[in-house]
Amino acid sequence: MPDACATITAALRWAYDRLSAAGCDTPILDAEVILAHTLQCDRAWLRAHPEHRLTETQIQSFATLVTRRCAHEPVAYLVGHKEFFGLDFSITPAVLVPRPETELLVEIALEHVADKSKALWVADVGTGSGALAIALAVHLPHARVVATDLSASALALARHNAQRYGVDWRVMFLQTDLLLPVPIPFDMVLANPPYLRRDELPTLADVAAPDKPRDQPGSPGCRKKQERGSGATLPLAWEPQIALDGGVDGLHVIRRLLAMMPSRLRPGGLFAMELGAAQAHAVLELAHASFPHAAITLRRDYAGLERVLIVVVHKS
Repeated sequence: MPDACATITAALRWAYDRLSAAGCDTPILDAEVILAHTLQCDRAWLRAHPEHRLTETQIQSFATLVTRRCAHEPVAYLVGHKEFFGLDFSITPAVLVPRPETELLVEIALEHVADKSKALWVADVGTGSGALAIALAVHLPHARVVATDLSASALALARHNAQRYGVDWRVMFLQTDLLLPVPIPFDMVLANPPYLRRDELPTLADVAAPDKPRDQPGSPGCRKKQERGSGATLPLAWEPQIALDGGVDGLHVIRRLLAMMPSRLRPGGLFAMELGAAQAHAVLELAHASFPHAAITLRRDYAGLERVLIVVVHKS
């Protein structure tokens, strides 16, 4: 092992071989991120110093993290942080790893606000790490944000992330189910609810036996309809199931959330919710039932998949 990982070049080659063999989708990126974390540098520094020699302690730490990644544990859990909308968030296994496609929710919210100096009330339902709530608080300096989650551990992490960016005084964190005890109407409500069908969820047993027969997976890292146990979905086995499990049809939480939304939005208010691409038709029907007179559209993600439901309530 010491000889195999003696230099940055050798360590990256060793990691790439093992991560590729384990079926990881982005072995080069994973190896670089893990090694940069181990050496406390950035990836550009790695490329600029290919012959830099690792200490024995660094080699052992790197090998341990690579071994964990070979079991499809998310890289964000290994290094303890993840970038979202240009901000760096502390991440633990208590929360779902923020996905790039979820940044669409922030983009949609910012597009909706014509005057960013206006005082607004915003809700982030199922906040997890706080990524959505904090990104909005940073970019909307006069907004007040209510961030809810069932998990006390998730809320503690989200509060820590809010403190890092100095917006904790404008974000109220509530341990509750959806928005049940919150009586005030909001200018905007954002949500990334659990939307996987229960039979789509991989387990750690699938991680231990990833070569079972399966259909072709979709794009890596996204929570969408894929065969349970596929290489793209195996990292989900490490993430909190409460943040993924949408019930038998994947719509259990979505139904409840859409049912309560009409009373939670002010005139002209926005509701934006991430969904699985295969759910678009069913979610549109539910949205029209809850909002018969609102403007309802779908936004595609950068892969061209229908990813976000957008509801705008008509002004009085």
